[in-house]
Amino acid sequence: MAANLTKSFFLRALVAAGPLLGCSSRTPPAAQTTIVEQQASTKSRPNRTPAITAWPEPPPAFAELTERVHNAERDTLLPGRAQLPDMLLGLNNEAIRQIQFRPERALWHGESGHFEVQGLHPGGSYLDLVELSVLPGTAHPFPFSPQLFNYGSIERPDTGAGLGFAGFRVHAPLNQPDHHDEFLVFHGASYFRSLARGQAYGLSARGLAVDMGQDTPEEFPVFSQFYLVEPAPEDEALWLLATLVSGRTRGAYAFHVTPGASTTVHVFARIWVDGPVKSLGLAPLSSMFLFGEESPAAFGDYRPEVHDSDSMVFVSHSGERLVRPLRNPPRTTRSEFRLDSPAGFGLLQRDRNFDHYQDLALHYQDRPSVWIEPRGDWGPGALHLLEITTLLESDDNVALAWVPDQVPDEGLDLQYKITFGEQLPRAAPGAQVSATRMERIDDGTRFIVDFHGPELQTQNTNPPTAQVDATHGTLVGEPTLHPLPDGGVRLVFDVTPASMSDDVELRAYLYDDQDTLSETWSYRWRPGP
Repeated sequence: MAANLTKSFFLRALVAAGPLLGCSSRTPPAAQTTIVEQQASTKSRPNRTPAITAWPEPPPAFAELTERVHNAERDTLLPGRAQLPDMLLGLNNEAIRQIQFRPERALWHGESGHFEVQGLHPGGSYLDLVELSVLPGTAHPFPFSPQLFNYGSIERPDTGAGLGFAGFRVHAPLNQPDHHDEFLVFHGASYFRSLARGQAYGLSARGLAVDMGQDTPEEFPVFSQFYLVEPAPEDEALWLLATLVSGRTRGAYAFHVTPGASTTVHVFARIWVDGPVKSLGLAPLSSMFLFGEESPAAFGDYRPEVHDSDSMVFVSHSGERLVRPLRNPPRTTRSEFRLDSPAGFGLLQRDRNFDHYQDLALHYQDRPSVWIEPRGDWGPGALHLLEITTLLESDDNVALAWVPDQVPDEGLDLQYKITFGEQLPRAAPGAQVSATRMERIDDGTRFIVDFHGPELQTQNTNPPTAQVDATHGTLVGEPTLHPLPDGGVRLVFDVTPASMSDDVELRAYLYDDQDTLSETWSYRWRPGP
C-alpha cells in the first residue's frame, strides 16, 4: 500500500482477506541466551510512571515490629512445627480439607465491622505453624483449639498440644452485602492469595523469593508471626502485620488490604539479608500454565486451554510495555529482562472467554490477574521469569520476581501495591497481544500473533507496520499483517533456528508514521527437544 492512503481506506481494507503490506525486519540484536535485555522501540514513547495515590500510613505497631525483627535472635522468629497426633498422620490434602473452621467462632464474627478471620488447620504439606495475635494495645493471642473446627469423618484430637494454626483466611462482604466471602488467605511459607469480586482463586503472591531458579536449591522464607489489627466498624480496609524469616533473610511486613471490584494490597516491607544470596526476588508471584492456544487440548485433554495466567507483562520507566506469553517448556528455563526502576509488572489472565477453557468446575476464565506497582525508585535490577516443565495442573510451574543488582548492607525498605483483578491497569497505551499460535512448516516455524486495541483504529494516515526481530534465528521472507473480522490485526512470520540446541528469542510490535501502536510481544522458542 502506498504511504499516502487515507485511514478510512485502511479501515475498509481490514475487512479484506488478503495480507496488508507494511512489515519490516531488521538485523537481529546481539545473541543472548538467558538474559533478555529490555529494549525500547525506535519509535518515540512518553516518559511516564503510573501515579500511585492515596497511600495509607502503617500503624505505629509496624515501626515497633521492624525494630524487634531487626534486633531479634533468629530462633525467636522461626515458626513452630506441628506435632500431629496419630489420627491426623498420613492424611492427604483432600482428607485434610474436611477439617473446616466453624464460621461462628471466627475472629470478630457478629461484630459490626466488615471483616472476619478464620484459622487453618495443619496437615498434609502444611506443618509450619503461625502465631496469630490481635492488636491494638498489647498484642493478645488468637489461640488455637480443636473446638474451633469441624473434623467431618476425621476423629477430633483430644488436645491442642503440639498443634496450632497453619495459616488463616479473611472474609468480607465482597459479592453480597449480607454475606462474608473469603477473599484473602495466607497459607504456607510466605504465600498468599487474593481475589476480586466475582473471581475464583488462582495465582499466589509471596513475601520474598531467595535464589529462585538458580543452580542451587531455592530457599523459601516463611511468615511466622501475624498481628491482626482490629478494624473500626466503618473501616473498609484491614491492616495485617507479619514477621518473615529464612536461613539468610528476615523481614517485617505490613499489608493494607482493601477488597472490592479490584482488591488492592499495599505492602510495606523492611528486609535484611544475613548471608550471601545469588538473587533476592522482590514482590514475587507464582502461577500455573499447563497449555494454551499454542498447543490446544495437549495431553489428550478435552479442554482447549488450562492455565491460571497466560501472560507476563511489564512496563518500563520509559513507558514501554512488554508482554511475554507464558509456556510449559520442554525443559525448565529462566529468562531475565533488564528492568531498572520498574513502573509495573505482573502475571495476567487476559483470556476471559469460557469457550476457550470449557471447565465448568475450575472456572479458569475467572482467575485473577495480579499487577505490581512499585512505589519510589527501586534502582537497577532485572525481572526474572522461571518456567518449569510439568505434566500436572496442580503444579505452580511459573514464578516471577524483580531482583535488584545489589542489596544494601543496611537492608531494603520496600513499598509496592498489588492489584488482584480482571484487567491490567492502563499503565501505558498500545494495542494488546491477544493470542499467540505456532505452526510447523517445511523450513521452520510459523508464528501467528494477534493484536487488539483502539490504537489500531486511530485517524492516522498510514496503516501499521510490524517490526520483528529474532535472536539465534532467521526470518524467512517478509512478515505480513492481516485484518481480523473484529477489528484486530494478525501478524504472521516464519522463523528458522540457527541451531536446534539454542533458544530463539523473538520480539515484535506495531507502529505507524507517528508512534508505536502496540505493546512489545516477546517469546522464547525452543526449536529442538
